[in-house]
Amino acid sequence: MTTSFDALLELALVGLYVMDSARLLYADEFVYLEVGGRWKPGGLGPSVELMGRNLWVPNPLIPGHVVLRLCWPGNAGHEEPGELASLYALVRALNPLRYLTVGLFSLLIVGVPIALSRYGSDLAVMALVSLVYLTILAMLVVSYRRRRVLDLSGAAFAKIAFDSLVCPPLALNLVPKLSSRSAVRTDALIVGRHLLDTGGYQDLLTALSKRLERELGGETEGTDRHSALEVHRLRLEQELSKAVAAD
Repeated sequence: MTTSFDALLELALVGLYVMDSARLLYADEFVYLEVGGRWKPGGLGPSVELMGRNLWVPNPLIPGHVVLRLCWPGNAGHEEPGELASLYALVRALNPLRYLTVGLFSLLIVGVPIALSRYGSDLAVMALVSLVYLTILAMLVVSYRRRRVLDLSGAAFAKIAFDSLVCPPLALNLVPKLSSRSAVRTDALIVGRHLLDTGGYQDLLTALSKRLERELGGETEGTDRHSALEVHRLRLEQELSKAVAAD
């Protein structure tokens, strides 16, 4: 195989993986993502706007991260009974998939280009492709067996399985896809107090305050929406004061 073809194939693998990992978030949405046992907020800074939504792309060098998609202040003050326990159960159910994702990343993004450039034989490439598909099948088996905890319907599983088998780079995003499907109904600040460390929670409050300031700048004073945003801004200030005092 030619060097140019090898390079194009590698770019295609990485490009499909990154494009599939991107999320278009509404103006009141952001994410919590868990990497290495630590949670942090994402999707709150300035970003590219596409189709009226904000583009968020996670770090492609850290595969298998758990992503929770939340909105604020849409559900401010609401706490869904038992939801936090369900979120922890979801993360535990995804742990085996995360290890398999790291293996798949090594095979697909690192192993395939090396096999093509250094060995170039059909046998070596076919052996590596077989390992890729065996890993994907293992991921799908784990997902199916844990479908109740993951709240995964038969139709949803069939779509994920089809996408992963037809286009293996998409399987690298199986964990964030499964975790972000869960609709978090509890107030994002309540969730943040449980998941984030003190510094992360302060960063969240600061970023949300900046977002509200931008929204307030585009609203006419005296309108119902302006008044509602002011209430939320004051709550953020109070929460930030408490967080700083507790630090």
